[in-house]
Amino acid sequence: AVDGAGNITGASGRSACGPLGYAMVDAAHAHHVLAVTDEPEQTLPRLCIPGARIDQITRVDSLGDPTLISSGTTAKPPDATGQRIADMTAQVVVAAFRNDPDFSFQTGAGAISLAAARTLSPLMQDAGMHGQFACGGITAPLVDMHRAGLFSELRDVQAFDVASVRSYARDARHLGISASDYASPARSDAVSNRLACVVLGAAEVDSDFNVNVTTTSDGRIIGGSGGHSDVAQGARLTLITTSTTTRGGPKLVRSLRHRTTPGQSVDVVVTEKGVTFASSQWRHLENALDKAGVPVVGSDALFAKTATLPPVHWSENKIVAVSEHRDGRVIDVIRAG
Repeated sequence: AVDGAGNITGASGRSACGPLGYAMVDAAHAHHVLAVTDEPEQTLPRLCIPGARIDQITRVDSLGDPTLISSGTTAKPPDATGQRIADMTAQVVVAAFRNDPDFSFQTGAGAISLAAARTLSPLMQDAGMHGQFACGGITAPLVDMHRAGLFSELRDVQAFDVASVRSYARDARHLGISASDYASPARSDAVSNRLACVVLGAAEVDSDFNVNVTTTSDGRIIGGSGGHSDVAQGARLTLITTSTTTRGGPKLVRSLRHRTTPGQSVDVVVTEKGVTFASSQWRHLENALDKAGVPVVGSDALFAKTATLPPVHWSENKIVAVSEHRDGRVIDVIRAG
């Protein structure tokens, strides 16, 4: 929606979509900024982009159906294997941050990550835990945790579901942030660099703990990786959740088809087999996990079967896409099939 002064927001209107975190950065740097709206002359509950940065406003009949806002995975509950992984992941988070006054949290939008957030909520309540903020891509489980008093604030660069859109309009401490506020590598105060814990998914993980969330095992592009590598590098504890196999084949592999996030950014991998430490920094959690009934699996045991997998045959075809790490370095390329 747009008000009479040309300020714009994603918090209200027929096509409300939540914070305009990525558009905030675009509007700050573009030579000409065109805002398209189906709700002009509105009173805005909060502002995303000030009118001083808008050059032109165009009205259309409809921007779309906001009830369909979701990622491809937010509406999918996990299967029994996924729920087991989510349960163990939540136990790791509690073991790591039970007595940490600076606890903050982000989860991805995959089915297992969302289930981990739902499982974490009662565990935090039982442990008397409280977090300073949850961030992301905000989803309904994080909204529920904020409203239950488990997190003081939500810091939101984009809404992943309708519940998050509505929360952004109504909840005073649900704050919209720009992509720069969220994860700029040039900013020491970026939210990603102040994050205690992040739970992320994976399409593939190799024995060096490199992660692929960009392509399938046969090279088809899944989509953009969002803030995966940003928060993985910035967070104190980065947990990767994945089943060991899927219908398409193994998810633990000898070598990745595509590297999205380097293994140096990964601390823990949680599969249905248990918890595997990629970093020695968090091995002190083993006793607490043992008491909670969570198995710890060594990396050699976890990746034992990958030795029998055929190596990836790299194509020399035309490069069709480039993946950049958060600092602008090319971390991998995608070639035509």
